[in-house]
Amino acid sequence: MSREIRHPTTAARMGPAKNPDSMVNHKLQVHGVQNLRVIDAPIMPSMPLANTYATTCMIAEKGPKMALTDKG
Repeated sequence: MSREIRHPTTAARMGPAKNPDSMVNHKLQVHGVQNLRVIDAPIMPSMPLANTYATTCMIAEKGPKMALTDKG
C-alpha cells in the first residue's frame, strides 16, 4: 500500500495562482474564491517523508490564526 493512500496529501496543493497544479495560496485561500480556505493536510505541496501528523497539526494551529488576522 502506498503512503499516499494511508496519509492523503497534496490534493489541494499550495502554490501560485499561475500554477495549474495549485489550489491555495500561501495564506491558504482558494484561488478565485472569496472567503474560502483549506486548512488541512491536502495543502502540502509535496508528500513529506515523515508521518503527516505533526505537519497537519501545525497547519491546523497556524491556519485559523492567519484567517483571523488577515485584513483581506
